[in-house]
Amino acid sequence: MCDKKLTKCDKTRTRVQMPSAPKFESVATTQEAIDTVEELFTRQLSAAATQAPEPNKPIRGDSDAREAFWLLLEPETQRRVFLNRCANTNFWPRIRSLVGSPPFSFLRPEDDDVLRPAGITIGRVHMANSDPFAPFSSNEIGRGHFSDFGGRSYRVVTDGARHDPGAAPVFSRVTSGKRVVLDAKLPKMPMKEKVGIIKASRQTPHLASALIFPRPGERVQLSLNELLGASETTIEVRAIQQRSRNSPVARVYALVV
Repeated sequence: MCDKKLTKCDKTRTRVQMPSAPKFESVATTQEAIDTVEELFTRQLSAAATQAPEPNKPIRGDSDAREAFWLLLEPETQRRVFLNRCANTNFWPRIRSLVGSPPFSFLRPEDDDVLRPAGITIGRVHMANSDPFAPFSSNEIGRGHFSDFGGRSYRVVTDGARHDPGAAPVFSRVTSGKRVVLDAKLPKMPMKEKVGIIKASRQTPHLASALIFPRPGERVQLSLNELLGASETTIEVRAIQQRSRNSPVARVYALVV
């Protein structure tokens, strides 16, 4: 009898310790990505209707919806989902917790008056950037679709393909031979740590990748965000454009090799 109980316990421990599948690994098409985000938004709006939180105050589950919005959707799709949701006033008080603070890089200049930005975040005066081709902000990139050895994060902006609900999500289309545009972000770290890396890089030069953007001609190995699955790919940087002087963000034009 004891042996049977131990066997059951062992099985239970095995089930508990088994790693769960990546949260969004099953999302195979752009339409499935849209459906996932819409489902999470609807769930959170229903929860907010019941809990009645103060405007712009997050509730449990909001971070999951925001994570899906930024990871699964490419900019044009983000714009469509966002503007469709803005047609309903119940979405307005939840924008900050479900999407973030404006201005939003996925919106176009002509979308600037879609809502009053200060109603979402105090002090904000624009919903969209004046430059429609501006890189994503550091917060919008977040952990990105990919990362590299130096801890730099990369968000895929486009592979040049037109919107197709039946196509794979943009991060899954980073395949050999493709020309892609990515926004890269340097890891945030205290000055003391930066100084340590600079000193160590004198002996081990590749450590400096945590402090600088890749250069044209450089090949960079990228690892997929663990929430999306497990794979690696290599890009060859063709050109790079920093968001602004001293900005931790830059737009990267690359070829997948």
